[in-house]
Amino acid sequence: MEVIYYLILGMLIIIYIKDDDALLTTLRTTLLIVQAILCSIFGDIIGDQDNLELRQRIFKLTIIIVLIAWFWGAIIHRSSIDYNCIQYDYIILSSLGFLLSCIAGISGFEAQSGIGQYIENQRIIMKQQLANRERINQQIQFAENNRKKILVLLSGGLITFTIQLIWDIWAHSQADSFSLMHRLLLWPFNNISIYVISYESFILGILKFISLSSLQISVYFAFYHMNKDVLIKQQEQELTQLG
Repeated sequence: MEVIYYLILGMLIIIYIKDDDALLTTLRTTLLIVQAILCSIFGDIIGDQDNLELRQRIFKLTIIIVLIAWFWGAIIHRSSIDYNCIQYDYIILSSLGFLLSCIAGISGFEAQSGIGQYIENQRIIMKQQLANRERINQQIQFAENNRKKILVLLSGGLITFTIQLIWDIWAHSQADSFSLMHRLLLWPFNNISIYVISYESFILGILKFISLSSLQISVYFAFYHMNKDVLIKQQEQELTQLG
């Protein structure tokens, strides 16, 4: 997950510097892979061991579909500009991402419900017991932290792919009516919108950044920032053992 995170970050920086349809397609498909991994994680949380093999097959099939979509959009059907609203390629990618984020949302909220029930049970146990209260309280805090992580990850995926899907559908439906100057000034998935100084291009540039970075920001917060204290303690323990 860490390698994928830095890969996405690098591609996002390059896209803001250089127009490249293949690179934008690669970035989007990489976000799809991240979302598929999150779906797999949530599925493992709520699923039982008997369906593990089926979930693994579905995950592998999803990755294959994403890679086929990447090969079509980045290699075979590559455009001369970085965002071609006439083609259906990005609508397909954003639709698949939105579908995965909805699946992750359903499984994630179910996982949150299960964790919430676990927390309530632990609180009942803590009231009934005088011993081990500190350990039970730590387990409750750990479970509550996991609930927050799930919410952060779900929000990142839904924000990313909802904005992408709405824009892709709207841009495709309005493609024939756009003049060349309108494209240059208002194109949010073209990096020229960052350099043209206007109110509209600034707003659309912000939307572009949100739609391409929300998911990876949520991954950063869930897997690193919210675990920072634990990671620091582990590092201190390792240094103490080495010393």
